[in-house]
Amino acid sequence: MPSITVATGTKQNAADDITILSKKWMDNPHPVIATEANGKDIILETTSTLFLEDNLVLVLLDPSRLLIEEMKEHLLLLSQRIHILIYCTAPSFDVGKLLKADKIDMEKDGERRIDEMIKLIIRKYGKKMTHEALSIFKERIKDVTVVESEIMKLINFIGDRKEIRSTDVRELVTDIHEDTMISLFNALMGMNKREVLETLNNIQEHGTHILALHSFLVRQTRLLLHAKDMEKVFKGNPEYAMFLKTFNRWKESLDLKPKEKKHYLTHQTNPHYAYRLSQTSQRVTKKNLISFFHILAAFDIKVKKGTKYEQPHFEAGLLEF
Repeated sequence: MPSITVATGTKQNAADDITILSKKWMDNPHPVIATEANGKDIILETTSTLFLEDNLVLVLLDPSRLLIEEMKEHLLLLSQRIHILIYCTAPSFDVGKLLKADKIDMEKDGERRIDEMIKLIIRKYGKKMTHEALSIFKERIKDVTVVESEIMKLINFIGDRKEIRSTDVRELVTDIHEDTMISLFNALMGMNKREVLETLNNIQEHGTHILALHSFLVRQTRLLLHAKDMEKVFKGNPEYAMFLKTFNRWKESLDLKPKEKKHYLTHQTNPHYAYRLSQTSQRVTKKNLISFFHILAAFDIKVKKGTKYEQPHFEAGLLEF
């Protein structure tokens, strides 16, 4: 039954929240997002359309009171035909009361967001997850931005098997300590093979699966390549305060709006992490970073082709660099 739902959340999670909420109503939603600037035109155009898509979801992002009051009758009529989602990222008037809409606070219940994301992803790929596996996964993964990539690792890991079990999660999903992982990368970039092996052994003794380690190194290398491309922006290895000022200004000037923010240096949620990456990038050449990326790609191909010797192949690749 079509309806109007008012959700409160953050700009950072808006895309994920809209997807989660839309997929609760239908399997393949087609969200049409309207802003304050074009909201009136989109509402009027949608209202006047004789035949609307069954999977259409009209999303109003941070609408003003003026827009809602002016378009109230149109929205109420549309709500009988399609689902309408009003997503608010900042404190505002009580739009839910004005439209007699259902209300949900996406930030108040972060665990529910993770639950919904997990269900959507595993359902999409025809998989299931045991209750114990889900419980362990949520204990280890608190950041909604990495849920999809971690679930995809599990799906790839179990292959044709339909159910993700607790043993799979324990083996593959680990709480990777950032400083230790960065130490490994710095040892690699410094060509210190003894330190590489010692750090690698330390990481694995704490339960980090080799595929999780590989995934981190791939992402780290990609971010460092971004940092290399940005070196001219951050001239002279600036202190953190100056870096942050430049970083924020440069980020705001970009039109890039990635869905997977963690894969882009400019959209790291922790600016200090971006700063550390920027410093590391200045100690290694772009040629070496690309060479290391090729090594990681070669290992990925060997694993996907099937090998009983993941550990030796991985260590050999790292030491080759």
